[in-house]
Amino acid sequence: PEMPVVTKKYKLCKNCVMTNYNINNKNQPETFASGDGVFLSTNNGTNWIAANTGLTTTSVLALAVSGTNLIAGTEGGGAFLSTNNGTSWTATGLTNLQVQAVAISGTNLFAGTEGGGVFLSTNNGTSWTTTGLTGPDVCALAISGTNLFAGTWSHGILRRPIVVRDDH
Repeated sequence: PEMPVVTKKYKLCKNCVMTNYNINNKNQPETFASGDGVFLSTNNGTNWIAANTGLTTTSVLALAVSGTNLIAGTEGGGAFLSTNNGTSWTATGLTNLQVQAVAISGTNLFAGTEGGGVFLSTNNGTSWTTTGLTGPDVCALAISGTNLFAGTWSHGILRRPIVVRDDH
């Protein structure tokens, strides 16, 4: 089903997260924004389409994109995954946590939480394990090469090697 075009003004940037990707080799990059939900623009922000089907909360704090896969971290609703460019979302767990930062590296999903540290899923969010970065309030995640960096409120920036695992 087609997603409706946003005609009213939404508060796109509560904790503004914007990502710009050229998906499916299109000439026009697609831009995703979060705040009061997830929104998609295919025309450089002239029009926005709400992309929230399946989200149990629209308080989206973090967003990461890899191809047509998106992961969203929410305030109190956990992490959600879309494998179809935001058309629909599925809860992936961590439902009792505030997920403030997310990152994708290949098939690995990372979720940085308030007070719980960083979690890893190698199976699209079916299950999550700790990464060893436990305890701090994580407010940002970044991946560089084989390293995961976690920005925290009180412990500075932490680095941990990404361990490639195959759970299949």
